[in-house]
Amino acid sequence: MAENSLWLRTKRAVREFDPVVGLLIGALILLYAPILTGVQTLFWGLPILQFFPWHEAAKQMALSGFPPLWNPALGMGAPLLANAQSAVLYPPNWLLLFIPHSPQCCILQTGSCFLSRSITARDC
Repeated sequence: MAENSLWLRTKRAVREFDPVVGLLIGALILLYAPILTGVQTLFWGLPILQFFPWHEAAKQMALSGFPPLWNPALGMGAPLLANAQSAVLYPPNWLLLFIPHSPQCCILQTGSCFLSRSITARDC
């Protein structure tokens, strides 16, 4: 019996907040209307314009003998080691110390070419 009364009280409380929830959902829909309709997109930039400069800054600092702690090129400076997107401490990224960027681009282009060929071969 106590569970039933708790259920009824919860149901009444939810019914009282329906207009508030409706207003919040409506505000979110209005805020994200350009994205939901396809007029705008959420775009953070190309990876080649974001990640490669961070990797290059970390590489230059590491090769000059300094730990890549801070990136002075971003505004008033920004953490480089603590930035998860630069991934300085990620072991596969340590290979970037030994490979220049132009071969990396060739490797990425070759991989994307093989991937696109395998996808189109499966779809046919």
